[in-house]
Amino acid sequence: MSGKKVSRRWENTLWYAMEKRKISAAEIQFRCKGLVSRSTVDRIRRKQYVPNIEIAFHIAQAIGKPIEWVFYNSDAKTEGSDAT
Repeated sequence: MSGKKVSRRWENTLWYAMEKRKISAAEIQFRCKGLVSRSTVDRIRRKQYVPNIEIAFHIAQAIGKPIEWVFYNSDAKTEGSDAT
């Protein structure tokens, strides 16, 4: 039995939150107590990097939004749709 590669498209709204709230990558780094670098925040914002759950949690907390608002799977079915 051969394995099938599953590719999921992870998205984020970090760029939107940063623009809307006028928060810089340096400010997010500060709010994350240095656990996340400015360059990592910038790469995530540009969708060049998908963070692990710990980094995603810290960033969501730093901008005051739920993690599922900031990071989501665009391949996932919308809530309320029938699973087949």
